[in-house]
Amino acid sequence: MSVDVGIQLQVQECKDQSCLDRICREHGIEGAQKELLEKSWNKKRRQTARRVGARNQEMDIDVYLAYNTHLRKSMGIKTKSSIHEAVTSTWRRLNVRSDAEKNTNYGLVVGRIQSGKTAHMLGLALKALQGDEIGDAYDTIIILAGTIDDLRKQTLERIQEVGIPADQLPCLPEGKDLTQNPTAIQAFEKHIKSRKEKSKMVLVIKKNVDVLEKLNEILNQPRLKNAGLKRRKVMVIDDECDFASMDSNNAEDDEDEINTDRITATNKAIRTLLIRLRNCRSPTYYIGYTATPYANVLMQENSSTEDSEFGESLFPVSYTHLRAHETRHD
Repeated sequence: MSVDVGIQLQVQECKDQSCLDRICREHGIEGAQKELLEKSWNKKRRQTARRVGARNQEMDIDVYLAYNTHLRKSMGIKTKSSIHEAVTSTWRRLNVRSDAEKNTNYGLVVGRIQSGKTAHMLGLALKALQGDEIGDAYDTIIILAGTIDDLRKQTLERIQEVGIPADQLPCLPEGKDLTQNPTAIQAFEKHIKSRKEKSKMVLVIKKNVDVLEKLNEILNQPRLKNAGLKRRKVMVIDDECDFASMDSNNAEDDEDEINTDRITATNKAIRTLLIRLRNCRSPTYYIGYTATPYANVLMQENSSTEDSEFGESLFPVSYTHLRAHETRHD
């Protein structure tokens, strides 16, 4: 019933079934002996597959390098180099201007219409997740991607097009947005609570009051805010931040005491989110992207403080980066 050890070793080196069949024919092995060889061979294949899978799961993929490779293939070397240079400049600026004494830092990236703001935004998100000698890596990126679901899905798809395996960088929520997606909520909560230092995630949501309030509700759970967030480093990126994010009622423009009831709902929800994230292990960065910066830079800079009911306004107090030109704001 037993098979010669030399033949067994030959079979174990086989890459496919046809190789095993050939060896059995050459040595006249069939019936129960062949079944025994196949069983042993299949067992080793499964063990090897599990080991390879475990190694792949532990591998650190350079997500920003993957993004640059994607840009080079899809847009060409010149465009890739331009975006990389701009992203690196913004990354350097936000780290230099980061104030460790504050709970939240605020920045603004300005670019002309159709100037590649979205490519820059996604590049900055992945640069932040990767980190480098300029600044430590973030582990959670929250992108407020427009006010309609199609825009949210487009942003999500552009990140997924980079080709980073989902088990290394989950991008949520797929399908329905956070308010109607218990699977995404569960995955996000698991990420926040995770003790794994290398756990990373991108959350792409609509800039919608209901969705933002749902996220605030999730982050306000005791088991997240009292433990989970203390291990997380979060960046909030607000796409088209001049739209919906601003307090369009100008409640803080008066010299009189602020009437918080007049502050618009979306503005309140974003600022509440930043208050929730004060429990993170390092200051959260809020970064707005816009082609029309007037609403952002003309709001009252000192109308609110960290101790105000909704924290500071969204004025880009830390830095403003003009993507197309250098600026002396910093």
